[in-house]
Amino acid sequence: MHEREQQEDRAAPPLEAARHIPGAESRPPSLPYRSSPIFTAETLPQALQQEHRTRRGVWGVITILEGALRYRRLDGSSPVILTPDLPGLVRPDEPHLVELIGPVSVRIDFFDHAPVGVGPWTC
Repeated sequence: MHEREQQEDRAAPPLEAARHIPGAESRPPSLPYRSSPIFTAETLPQALQQEHRTRRGVWGVITILEGALRYRRLDGSSPVILTPDLPGLVRPDEPHLVELIGPVSVRIDFFDHAPVGVGPWTC
């Protein structure tokens, strides 16, 4: 094997495979590194109802346990109604917000990689 081929074999993994969260390498890729508490219409933080974004390398999965929630990406795309059968996927550094449309129970899981085996994704 030539020296250049050996160097390429030792190259860093592609960006999408890199683990960005300290300590994440100890968890299987299918598990979130953190989950929010379960929020209701009364406890959903106002910060989530205003424009915000995850950090670089952080994916979010919005899981509706009961009710529904409107998810808006701020890229001009149409809003999506999230339900227990249709979770929402938040991509890294993507401006978004959620809107209450009635009673809801929701949890947000955070991943340092594109979630695997958790879909179907609506966003």
